Amino acid sequence: MVRTPIFHGKMEKYLLEYTPQMPDSIIKSLDVLIEKVRESEELFKYIINWSTHHFESSKIMGQDAVFVHLVFTYFITRQTPWIEEVQLTNIIDKAMRISPNLIGTTAPFLKIPDDKGVLQDLHKIKAPFTALFFYDPDCGHCKTETPKVKEVIDSYADKGVKVYAVCTEFDEEMWMEFIVKQETDSWINVIDLENKSNFRGKYNIMGTPRLYLLDEKKKLLPNKLIPRH
Repeated sequence: MVRTPIFHGKMEKYLLEYTPQMPDSIIKSLDVLIEKVRESEELFKYIINWSTHHFESSKIMGQDAVFVHLVFTYFITRQTPWIEEVQLTNIIDKAMRISPNLIGTTAPFLKIPDDKGVLQDLHKIKAPFTALFFYDPDCGHCKTETPKVKEVIDSYADKGVKVYAVCTEFDEEMWMEFIVKQETDSWINVIDLENKSNFRGKYNIMGTPRLYLLDEKKKLLPNKLIPRH
C-alpha cells in the first residue's frame, strides 16, 4: 500500500483537506491516523517521515506546532529507530529551539539594559501589544526592514503598541548610530553587552531581523511582517 499512490493521496486528503488547518486539529487527526497504522511498520514509518518533513517546512503560520508535537511524542520517546542518531539529535534540537516560541505561548523572560544602563523588563511593559524586534545594526537586511517595521508600528501608535528592540551584536557605538539613523529613539532600545540574557537561545535567533508580536499578557501572536523561523 505504501508503494502505491492510493494511500498517500488519501492521507493527504484526510490531513490537508478534511482536517481544519489548525495545529490542534491536525495533531489530533495525525495521532489517530498513526495509532491506526502502528501495527504496520512501513505505514507507521511513512506517516511519521512524511508528516515531520511536511510540517517542519510548512509555510502556513502556526503549523510548526505540529512538527514540535511529532518530535516530542515520537522522536524523543525513541519510537523512530530508523532515524540515524545524528539526524535524530538535529531534529530534536530544532524542535527544542522552536517550542518556546510557538504562537499562543508566553514569551520567554528578557531583562536587558537600555542606553542609560537601566534594566528593561520585557514582561513589565504596559501595552496592549508589544513588538519584540531583534536586529543586527550592521546587517543589510535589517537596515532595509527596520524602516518598514517602524512604518507599521507608527501607523498603530494610537493603539498603544510599544517596541522592545534588541541589538544582537556587541558594538555599542554601532548600535547607537543605528538608533539615530533609523530614528527609533522612541522604542525601548536594549543591548546585552555582557551576553547574560541568552536571548539568542530563548528566541531561536539564527538570523536577523526577527520580529515577534506579543499581546498584553506577553503571549506570542501571529505576525506576517517578518517570518519568525
